[in-house]
Amino acid sequence: WFCSLMFGAKPLNVPDGAFYGSTYKQYRLIKNRGTAHQWQQLISKKMMDALDFKTIHGRALTKLVGSKFLENNNLTTKYEEWISSQPIAKFTGYPYELLAPVKIGYSNAPLKSWQLKTIDAQFLGLIELAKELIGDAQSGYITVLDSSSSMTSPVPGTKVSSYSVAKAMALYFSYLLKGPFANTFMEFNDKAGLIAWKGDTPTAKIQNDRAEAYGSTNFQSVTETFIQLRAAGVPESDFPTGLLCISDGCFNKAPLNETNVMYLRRRLREGGFSSEYVDQLKIVFWDIPNNHYGAAQTAFEAYVDTPNVFHLSGLDTAAVSFLFGDKSKEKAAPKTSEELFEAAMDQELLNLLEL
Repeated sequence: WFCSLMFGAKPLNVPDGAFYGSTYKQYRLIKNRGTAHQWQQLISKKMMDALDFKTIHGRALTKLVGSKFLENNNLTTKYEEWISSQPIAKFTGYPYELLAPVKIGYSNAPLKSWQLKTIDAQFLGLIELAKELIGDAQSGYITVLDSSSSMTSPVPGTKVSSYSVAKAMALYFSYLLKGPFANTFMEFNDKAGLIAWKGDTPTAKIQNDRAEAYGSTNFQSVTETFIQLRAAGVPESDFPTGLLCISDGCFNKAPLNETNVMYLRRRLREGGFSSEYVDQLKIVFWDIPNNHYGAAQTAFEAYVDTPNVFHLSGLDTAAVSFLFGDKSKEKAAPKTSEELFEAAMDQELLNLLEL
């Protein structure tokens, strides 16, 4: 069908095989000429020694390195020398896709050194792109990871759980967090805890992590952990300016007919935080849906016009950039979920649509 669009409609008097064979040949002739995807042309001609790895786009590089291609073609030494010299590498995709081969939990996959180096370089490439998107603002958001048992359920359309997606996002955002809480994340189930990543590379940090998902979704425990840290002498000025709560969207109920947002703000004030800090603390509920609760499950924590409370969903970590405003258009950062939605919809292609 695709070839027919390029080389004309299917002739009625030519058998299927003959027609498709001729158009496929024409398509291949296009592919083996020109300057695009020369690495594919070299592979098809079995000219492996002539491969320039930096010309291979990110997803293709991931597939080649994740297979036996390098070993089967005696390229492992050449490739490892190249990837070891690259501080970052290209990748177009999501952090969880990169880290999926590095199993999250106690059992780590037996990856080769060049495979680990590739994942590290591509992950750091995503971090550099994120820094370009958010600019000088840099993130003051600490990831608050839902590690309840429901998070082990698979995300529709993927082969991984909500917990695996969320853990990869927690590592991603920890690279953007400034201040004393940099390189950390919080997890909460029945209780909450502050966890520092251990290791010098993204893959080492995932491999060294031993947190698991179990228990309930007690968001209030995050609030109590903040209060404990404050009581232990951590200055208010050192605390993160926002919470990125990555969850499948079902929280334990807050007491006293309050939402979890209302409870958090009230308890932080009672726990010694100033009203200025509490009022300005940004709370992002980032939904990673799964099949655990079914379609009937809903969650409510704040209205769309509640100041400094935002709602996001999906697997694309780059969406965090919408929280910082659009510097090119000199637009301020959104203050509510409603404004966040408007900022996300303000795109060149979407603005062409008329309703």
